[in-house]
Amino acid sequence: MGEKIAIQELFPKLENAINQVKGVLSSKIIGNEEEITEIHVVANKARNAKQLVRDIETVVQVSGGISVDHKKISIAQVAQAKPLERPRLTNVNVEFDGLTAVVRVTMNHNGETVVSEVEGVRSEKNILRLAAQAALMAVERLLQTQVRFAVDQVMLVPIGISQLISISVIVVTPQGEENLLGSTYVDNSSNATEAACKAALDAINRRLGELSQLKTT
Repeated sequence: MGEKIAIQELFPKLENAINQVKGVLSSKIIGNEEEITEIHVVANKARNAKQLVRDIETVVQVSGGISVDHKKISIAQVAQAKPLERPRLTNVNVEFDGLTAVVRVTMNHNGETVVSEVEGVRSEKNILRLAAQAALMAVERLLQTQVRFAVDQVMLVPIGISQLISISVIVVTPQGEENLLGSTYVDNSSNATEAACKAALDAINRRLGELSQLKTT
């Protein structure tokens, strides 16, 4: 007989499956090794809450072989995400102070301008990380939501005479966290720090309409 898997170990897989249900924006499962005690879901208003609950029950049963009482599933519905004008990158500046690099990013959104500054160790790859993080911090300030971004990984892939820069971004909301990936090309004439900012923004742009609804209280 195989070793019994603790139900808790299935939570990330189940949350990912729930997030694929039509209308669901994010989810968080609470429980222990023995059972699921709560499932919290944020969804838009495109579907009836009872339909969502039924679909979530089915997904959890099929994906994890777990039967969940509908009373353990709570649905918070928010207005349908509207097309959002994306924050625009207007300037990236890098200054050095000995072994320290200071990256300053300027962004604009709906007429409001924000300057975000991050400093850290002066190394080629870390400067790209700092630039990406500064851009993400600027977006946080512009949107004023309950969302926080963090740069997870910075990857440079040679492609011919150019490079592809990919940025992995961790998105943290009250419902949990997820990882998004964005990328852009860096050619001989491009500014690498600017490309790092654009790759980070590429990672989150497709989700900004949904994330912007998680307003601070």
